[in-house]
Amino acid sequence: MEDDTKITLKEFEIQNTSSPYYPGTVPGNEWSVEDFKKKCVVKIVKKKGMELEFDLIGVDPSLANAFRRILISEVPTMAIEKVYIYNNTSIIQVGAATDSEMF
Repeated sequence: MEDDTKITLKEFEIQNTSSPYYPGTVPGNEWSVEDFKKKCVVKIVKKKGMELEFDLIGVDPSLANAFRRILISEVPTMAIEKVYIYNNTSIIQVGAATDSEMF
């Protein structure tokens, strides 16, 4: 696969997401379900317990990003409304310890 059509998802960033190849912009590059089924490949790299690492091959970066966002939205989140600190014996200041970015 050419480097200009390959995106890389790192732990905190996505590299090479810009692509001039959008469906319908180039003659003969019309989007169809049949072509998508032929080109889209999901290669499982690693499966360990509740973790799964995979490569999504043959998919436009915008679609891969949409899929990534859907997966992230399905991850359960938790919010803590109130934190009561009775005796802070740590080196972390109370304001920093109760800040939402700390956790």
